[in-house]
Amino acid sequence: MRILYVDPIGGLSGDMFLGALVDLGWPLASLERELQEIGISDIRLDVETRIHRHLSSKGILVTTGEKGVHRHLPDIEKILGVDRTEMDAIPPHRRKAYGAFRRLVEAEARIHGQPIEKVHLHEVGGLDSIADILGVCLAISDLEIERVFVGPLPLGTGWVDMAHGRFPIPAPATVEILKDVPVVWTGECGEKVTPTGAVLAVTLADQFGFPPPMILRSTGWGGGSRPTAEGETPNLVRLILGETEDEAVNEAGEGLWDRVGVLTTHIDDMTSEEMAYLTEKLRIGGALDVFVTPGLMKKGRPAWALTVLCGPAMMPSLRTLLFEESSTLGIRIRWEERWVLNRLLETLETPYGPIQVKWARRGERWEAAPEFESLKSAADSCGISLRKIALEISRLLPEVPKTSF
Repeated sequence: MRILYVDPIGGLSGDMFLGALVDLGWPLASLERELQEIGISDIRLDVETRIHRHLSSKGILVTTGEKGVHRHLPDIEKILGVDRTEMDAIPPHRRKAYGAFRRLVEAEARIHGQPIEKVHLHEVGGLDSIADILGVCLAISDLEIERVFVGPLPLGTGWVDMAHGRFPIPAPATVEILKDVPVVWTGECGEKVTPTGAVLAVTLADQFGFPPPMILRSTGWGGGSRPTAEGETPNLVRLILGETEDEAVNEAGEGLWDRVGVLTTHIDDMTSEEMAYLTEKLRIGGALDVFVTPGLMKKGRPAWALTVLCGPAMMPSLRTLLFEESSTLGIRIRWEERWVLNRLLETLETPYGPIQVKWARRGERWEAAPEFESLKSAADSCGISLRKIALEISRLLPEVPKTSF
């Protein structure tokens, strides 16, 4: 699987992103042909070499003849050839570009308290922004990138002048677009992430955070047009193109890679009954695993160290559940990488009723283990001891599962 890691070292904008893709080896002529195809001719694209902290990077300078043009979403749809009733007929890169512009319009609508149809795009509606957004989406498609990972986005401080006046940095649209996205507050002056950069990151990212282990193939550097001030982080974005195994399928049986969230807290004022109730709620709430370790806290008080493992999507809800159902005043959170064996669950029909069986693949060998709850249910319904049921089921297990990955 081909993956791209967007490392926003000093920020992210449309021309930086596009320049980094050109530095990665993507031909800008592909965008020039695309623009001609959709009827945009009054435009010129130039590749600039930009030096930040002695590091060479590429940036794209877009020159157009238009001035003061304000576009609405239907204008963007017309330019991109988008028919919302037949979205499947639109090339994927144009669908992505349209999705980015729609996000921009929706963000502006929320900021200004207007319906979407009345929102007009100023800076981000110009041909230069259209070229940046369409170009980045086209490059991702041309390079056959299957997954995009984006690192935490750095945000600066200060003020920026826009069509509606002076606004704080990060721009209101940038903040609106980046809701629920990992960011880093740098404390440095200047706009680090533009609305165009923000919307490209959110539209293209399959996952925010660090990428899986990969075979690194190439890198590309994109530089912003604003020079890096003394003492500031270089105004650069780095793209890392690599190859990795499909996380969903591993024919060699070596397992799959993913990331897991770890929530931990220490509790010294809950009863064992309350802790049992809490752990059950966490499991029902989507935790991958929950375990409790006894220990001693300050003043020699007996306490519990509670650890919860979860997938990225479940982190917010489990964090909320912990605060609501426990007495803790604080939760520590970290992310860990892991390899897990390929597994699948099947139902085995037996004389004792259906039994759930978990299969795991170790290299070329399959291993099976009946699920305890299924064994318990069968033992209760048949009036036979759990130990005898487990022994009988182990004899009925086939060597390989009925289905495969």
